[in-house]
Amino acid sequence: EKRCSDLHKTLSEAEESMLVLQASEQRNANLLSHEEGKRKTDDRRFQDEMEKHRELQKQHETLKQVTTTRLTGLEKEMATLQNRLMEEEEGRHLSETKLKKVSAELQEAQVRLAVQQEVMDSQKHRMETEITQLQKSLGRERSKDASLLDQSSHQIEELRT
Repeated sequence: EKRCSDLHKTLSEAEESMLVLQASEQRNANLLSHEEGKRKTDDRRFQDEMEKHRELQKQHETLKQVTTTRLTGLEKEMATLQNRLMEEEEGRHLSETKLKKVSAELQEAQVRLAVQQEVMDSQKHRMETEITQLQKSLGRERSKDASLLDQSSHQIEELRT
């Protein structure tokens, strides 16, 4: 009878320990699920930032191509005007007004080229600034992700032990 009572007591203690263990496992599973949810959210945020970065790079390349095309056109126009001016200065005796007109056109082309160059430099600087900011932001996100991943790994290891 004493032995039977001891066995019942041991069985009750084992059942109680089992319930405590199950509750602990459930808490651990909930914590793990929560951490995985946070990681997935951070992964989505990181992917969104990467997509923004790629889009800005595409815009930068497009703007660069358009500006280069414009500059090339203006440079060709300026070269044509310079050639015309040289031809007219060398080979012909133009009236003073016609020479002034060609010179004015050349100056206008030079001004347009200078303005376009300033616009391109400004746009390039803005894009480089945006890219730098995105790279810094990505670095911070990666650091956060690494920290969360490390934290999750430690928690998972704690849960396993």
